[in-house]
Amino acid sequence: VMNHGITAGQQDDEDGHHSGSDFMDKYVFPDGEIPHLWRLVWEMAGQDLEILDVENLRPHYAQTLIHWVQRLEARKAEAIAMIGDKRYRIWAIYMAGCAYAFWRNWSALHQVLAIKQTREALTPRPWERRYQYQEDSFRRAAPDWGDL
Repeated sequence: VMNHGITAGQQDDEDGHHSGSDFMDKYVFPDGEIPHLWRLVWEMAGQDLEILDVENLRPHYAQTLIHWVQRLEARKAEAIAMIGDKRYRIWAIYMAGCAYAFWRNWSALHQVLAIKQTREALTPRPWERRYQYQEDSFRRAAPDWGDL
């Protein structure tokens, strides 16, 4: 399993959860939570998933959001015509605020790769990470998926 998601830069509160902000809670993701990485790994381990790799894409996502905001602003009139002024402003503010949060390390974006632990032995896996950087590694790892 590959879990790709936003995580909190700070530990969860005393009740075990971490929300984004009042703005996000009200307008973007009501009742949403942004867990810290430890909580995500803990939950995965409770499902007999063995963590193989963790990568923090925080700097990449900060830049991605900046590009998204610039592209949204460049097509502002078209976006407002499709979704309305209020929804446009909500998402423009949300994405710009998130870019800042990633920049400041208030939020992160982690990819956690795990495998189901099915027996009390070593889980089959590559012995090193070199496979992740080979150009054709994805196709070789999933030959049944056809020509992607």
